[in-house]
Amino acid sequence: MRTLPITNPVWREIADDVTTRVMTGNPFLARRVTTIPDVIVYRAVRPGSKLRCLLVRTDAPVRPDRQFPLWHGLGITHPSLTIADTPPGKYVVLEQTFPGTELICEAVLDSLCTALEGVPRTGQTVPVLVRELRIWAKFFETFGHAGLSTEAQRGLFGELLMIVRTLAPHVGMEVATRSWIGPTGAEQDFQQAAVGIEVKTSTSAGTVRIASEGQLDDNGLEALFLAVVHLRSLSTGGMTLPELVTEARALADSATGSTADLDRRLHYAGYLDAHAGQYEDGWAVQSTEIYRVAGDFPRLARSSLTPAIDKVQYTLSLNACAPYMTTLAALQATVIAHWLPATSSADER
Repeated sequence: MRTLPITNPVWREIADDVTTRVMTGNPFLARRVTTIPDVIVYRAVRPGSKLRCLLVRTDAPVRPDRQFPLWHGLGITHPSLTIADTPPGKYVVLEQTFPGTELICEAVLDSLCTALEGVPRTGQTVPVLVRELRIWAKFFETFGHAGLSTEAQRGLFGELLMIVRTLAPHVGMEVATRSWIGPTGAEQDFQQAAVGIEVKTSTSAGTVRIASEGQLDDNGLEALFLAVVHLRSLSTGGMTLPELVTEARALADSATGSTADLDRRLHYAGYLDAHAGQYEDGWAVQSTEIYRVAGDFPRLARSSLTPAIDKVQYTLSLNACAPYMTTLAALQATVIAHWLPATSSADER
């Protein structure tokens, strides 16, 4: 694979800064990340190959082959280095091992930088690295390196539409984002204050796929809604997934001054900016149907299954759900009444 040009401005600045070179037989170009004197972390690149690296100072005994989660494309060593005017010492070096994986590697290393910037002392750097690398190892185990499938892109598109177009205008972006718990492994996509919303996207009019017996189980909830977003794929025009992510981030930044919570949930959903260039499909919303899941709504729930049956997936006919159809306004009114304080609910109405 060819080496991609450095596109992240931070990495470009490092590559262009010839004054920050590690004085060893294995040279790096490095830039200090942390400002806390006791916590020494550098972003770095190899001058020739421009492979990305992270250098983390730690004098504690380290066994890279045993302590750290590893995956294809990332190497970890523990050499002695002298960097600029920093005294010689041992570093954990996390290094991209294959050219052509720069964007993915940047995403991983930049997230490690963010986590390490909050470490108050050097003794905590290794536990933080292990924790964050475990998160990334699980990410790659779940989603792989190639990005989201078309079906997964479509599902995420529908969930972000629910946040941006349906929930945020009525309960605010902060509350809407906080209610988005599906990416963290919850049964429903959205849930807060005993009100849940399961979002399905479809390119066919008749059916939707239910991924588990818990998705339409309203046990313990005061209200559960099924929102079905009918999408049409467009070869030109329409809105792409990265464009919708950009819109959601703008709302989050305007509301709270930060996109951190939204970005964390996007990560759990399998979305990386490094893959944005391959998500070129545009989508147009044809219609959105809202159903109230209650009573004899057609579904499989845990209470209806024997203990020997688990992890059920099934296809639901929307025609059979017609008696339970409600309105978007009814969903919004329920969410406002339960998710906002009484004074905010009164103002909203």
